[in-house]
Amino acid sequence: MQRIRTSQLGLGIGLILLSVFLLSGADAVVKAVSADFPLWQIYVARSLFAVPILLGLLVPDGIGRASGMLRPWALLRSLLLTAMWIAYYAALPHMNLSLAATALYTTPLFIAALSTFLTGDRIGWRGLAGIAIGFLGVLVILRPTGADFSAWMLLPILAALFYALAAMVTSMRCADESARVLALSLHGCLLATGVAAGSLRHCFRSPRPTRSFSAHGRRCMAPTGC
Repeated sequence: MQRIRTSQLGLGIGLILLSVFLLSGADAVVKAVSADFPLWQIYVARSLFAVPILLGLLVPDGIGRASGMLRPWALLRSLLLTAMWIAYYAALPHMNLSLAATALYTTPLFIAALSTFLTGDRIGWRGLAGIAIGFLGVLVILRPTGADFSAWMLLPILAALFYALAAMVTSMRCADESARVLALSLHGCLLATGVAAGSLRHCFRSPRPTRSFSAHGRRCMAPTGC
């Protein structure tokens, strides 16, 4: 394993903090509009904004690099992250944002646990104790036996698991791939999911009865007293 220089470590930590800050802001926006817009519209609007920007960023290196978004591991990563966003955003209209964020940020605990089995990393008893304490803290906050507990609260934890799996795929199989290509693959997957969900909703939506049909129905039902 390559040694990470102190300057690289500091840059990585700073970028992670910036990304978490931006994600928190995006979560707050989604929470604010989730009551008025269905999830598929949020996915489509977000990706339609992001895809042209990402394609523009790929131009200096050659637009042909965009084909990397279709590589199997990149697609698996995108599918896992799409499942994560679906689970997380589906829960936001039904629970407090701070609770949802607390449950979602159990991701590092899942990563630490999964790395033991997938990469052979040794955590040690202190690491295991930390994971156990972390999950106990989440249980205390969510209070699964409390009167206010809802099954919707489990969705952010499921989202955290998908997020952790995606992080493992990124680390183990996509470490050498361009971040712009991975982002393009994700937004392409989100866009396709949003369009598919919107199409299915349109196809299976119950048609509204016309006025003439309603009037005819009332006339036919009048003799029965209905």
